[in-house]
Amino acid sequence: MSEKLEVKPLTSSPPSLRSVLDFKTRGFPGSLPGNRTGDNNLAEAIDVITKSGRDPLKCNIIVDIGNGRQGSILKADAFPTITATRASVCDYWVTSLERRVTPLELMRAQGFDVNMTTSDVSNRALGKMVGNAMSVPVLTAVLTATLRTMTVLQTESHTESARASGNQIKK
Repeated sequence: MSEKLEVKPLTSSPPSLRSVLDFKTRGFPGSLPGNRTGDNNLAEAIDVITKSGRDPLKCNIIVDIGNGRQGSILKADAFPTITATRASVCDYWVTSLERRVTPLELMRAQGFDVNMTTSDVSNRALGKMVGNAMSVPVLTAVLTATLRTMTVLQTESHTESARASGNQIKK
């Protein structure tokens, strides 16, 4: 009888905003995204944050300001889902910094090495690539778990075929 395969849950926590955002770079006080959808979504998010008893300028909340149909999507101390459409125009607003995120911050949020950027790529193209990419820590966890599982399955398969042929298996 083969050993029971134990499947462990993937453990990959997102990077903290402290390690992703450049807190030295601030927007202008009272600045707005600069388009109707972004301005409306930010106003809605600020209202939600304020009604919850928090000060949007004192907590790190990321607002997806480009979401036209459903209104604002906001996450405290984490990024909403990073998509190519939003990332290409940096449609994520940091309430405590009163500004949009930068392409390099999006790269850090996805787990990329920011030193691998090139000046030959526009910020828009870089954002689109980052938004289309799979998060590096998540991909690493999935591939690691897959390779572990494949090793176990290959070992079990070898054991079963050896038994079927009558060969002794040494442990």
